[in-house]
Amino acid sequence: MIQDPNIIMAIDVGTSKVCTIIARREGGRRFSVLSHSVVPSQGLQKGIVTDISATQSVIRESATQAARQARATVNEAYVGVTGSHVNFENRLDKLDWAAKRGVITPADIRRVPTSVAAASAEPGRKVLHALPRNYILDGQSGIRNPLGMHTSQVKVETHVVTAAAMFIDKLNQAVRQAGVSVRELVLEPIASAEAVLTVEERESGVALVDIGGGTTDMVVYRQGT
Repeated sequence: MIQDPNIIMAIDVGTSKVCTIIARREGGRRFSVLSHSVVPSQGLQKGIVTDISATQSVIRESATQAARQARATVNEAYVGVTGSHVNFENRLDKLDWAAKRGVITPADIRRVPTSVAAASAEPGRKVLHALPRNYILDGQSGIRNPLGMHTSQVKVETHVVTAAAMFIDKLNQAVRQAGVSVRELVLEPIASAEAVLTVEERESGVALVDIGGGTTDMVVYRQGT
């Protein structure tokens, strides 16, 4: 059966437990939770898959329980990533292609993460997120949304999150063997921040600490990013 596009599943594959949640999109950023499940983990150590067979078994059990409770067909999921193999970098990139038309368009804004991710690529690493923090137009910094602005030179400050390709491949394989397609990989503290932090908290400055069974992650926001 085809998955309802308004039904979303997320899976947190942790060291001590695998958590799955299924929700329905109600409009905008509003969701209603349909079901959730928690299953003790197997085959993971400090957020890293060490036994694909054992890990896929518990992922399948958790996803199946949640889908049964929700009475929904769910074929794909957002999957959380954590572990000591995750690295971070703040970059400054010049975007020559964005200045060619002389004005920043919606298509330019959408292209920025992909462009920066490609420039950040390294052997053995996979880019999870390329998060624009600040734009510099014709030498003027501090621009958070350059849409519609005229410029002859564009630079962007971006927070880039990468992970070891070997560990990401193992996680992807375990999820696929559990019968679930990976819609997107998400750094777990970023997912937690999206769930619990308000816009006001991120604007004023806040740190979120996610204490798990095998890893402790922290993300810091200032001026919204």
